[in-house]
Amino acid sequence: MSLASLAGARIPHAPPPHLCSEGPVWQAATIDNSLRWGAGLAKIARGKWISTATGIGAGTAIPTAISVDNGENWTPGGTIPNPTGQNPFFLKFGNGRLLCYMSGGSAGISDDGGATWSRNAALGFVATGLEFAQGLFVWCSSASSLVARSADGITGLVTNATPVAFAAIKWVPAKSWWIGIEQNGVSTYTSPDLTTWTQRGDLPVSEGFGLSGYKIAVNGLTVVMSLASGVLYAIRSADGGETWAATSNLVTTSVTQVRYGNGIFLIWSNLGGDVQKSLDDGNTWSASDPMTTGVSEQWYVEWDGLNTWVALGATGSTGDANLGIC
Repeated sequence: MSLASLAGARIPHAPPPHLCSEGPVWQAATIDNSLRWGAGLAKIARGKWISTATGIGAGTAIPTAISVDNGENWTPGGTIPNPTGQNPFFLKFGNGRLLCYMSGGSAGISDDGGATWSRNAALGFVATGLEFAQGLFVWCSSASSLVARSADGITGLVTNATPVAFAAIKWVPAKSWWIGIEQNGVSTYTSPDLTTWTQRGDLPVSEGFGLSGYKIAVNGLTVVMSLASGVLYAIRSADGGETWAATSNLVTTSVTQVRYGNGIFLIWSNLGGDVQKSLDDGNTWSASDPMTTGVSEQWYVEWDGLNTWVALGATGSTGDANLGIC
């Protein structure tokens, strides 16, 4: 299906009959449950989404699923060549290209909305974060202590060293800079150009506990991040990443995603589809409506920019899909 043909798709969903401050109301979506979904989720155009399956063996192409009705129903898309049995880590869309970055440093590439795919050796190092912003695909690598950027994800690759190894990287439009978060540490840095980095405030957590699971969401100058170190921390910055403060610990202890949309920050857990919400820019948290399907080992969730949250996940060998209206 061409992008132009999306004009006839049934989108967006009708406004919810409840206050959005209550959080999304979830319903099960239709997808091939025989595959593990949630290895990546990307919005291609208004109402059109794509996701990749995971846990695929060597020599077996990676399946994709495409929705043209804003996540309510999913049908098979093109398959990604996978001769060495790598798992997809990140899926991003930008400049007309889908880039599926995989565990061994290779990438699947589609320039027709996921209908057909090719494979490229790509970076040559393992990335821990991938973003698309400012017209660029941007990676960070905790193993190599560098960032890389490219307009098409493959050619014209520019790499720069970072002060420390970054576990995650995020663009903050209100400050026109990137935030880099230290792997297994508390240091944070910002850069307007991915070349010159300025150290900012440390994260208000203890070092030396194998900090992991960094997830970041942005609303204006507010940056909310979750990370785990035995207990779960929810950390926020009110000045775009210059200084950081701890919020109350969340009820959940295992985070898969943190996202912002429609005035709400949401954090997901793989414990029974648990969802936590914050209505005050990450200061306080409370339980939100849980996912419709059961326990999921990993949720990938995105907001459509209007009133729909699209979510895919997996439990064992079974795939899950949810749709949240808010």
